[in-house]
Amino acid sequence: MANLTITEQLEAAKKKYEEQAKQLATETAQIINSAKTELSDALKTAADIYLAIPETERKGVLSGEDVIKSLATLGLKKRGSSKGKSSGKGKGSKVSDQELIDFLKQEKGKSAIEEQFKLSSVTVGGRLGELVQAGKISERKDGVKKFWKAK
Repeated sequence: MANLTITEQLEAAKKKYEEQAKQLATETAQIINSAKTELSDALKTAADIYLAIPETERKGVLSGEDVIKSLATLGLKKRGSSKGKSSGKGKGSKVSDQELIDFLKQEKGKSAIEEQFKLSSVTVGGRLGELVQAGKISERKDGVKKFWKAK
């Protein structure tokens, strides 16, 4: 390089830089494609495992804290939110399953739950149904009235 002019040296350096940048871009694309394939395979495996779980137990799986965090990381579900978990207390307020279960240590009717947590009838009905399916609470009927109690 000693016999080259400064302009020629700069051109050679620029050419070398462009070749390295192109090689880096190629390697990066290969790594990203490999990561996409690996993620796709992992999601297929997760779906297969989920489908192997009895249908009556699936809701409890998706409401687990670790699963919610993983879905949030993937942008598939907002962290801490789950269908029917929003309360009427204000935007962003939540009522956890444990809060409902604690409240149901003594048998309660649906209206008592609605009043306590400021939730709509539809929301309470959905949440109670999920908790009954998960085996966390029991339901008792007295004529047309229904009552729930933590197990």
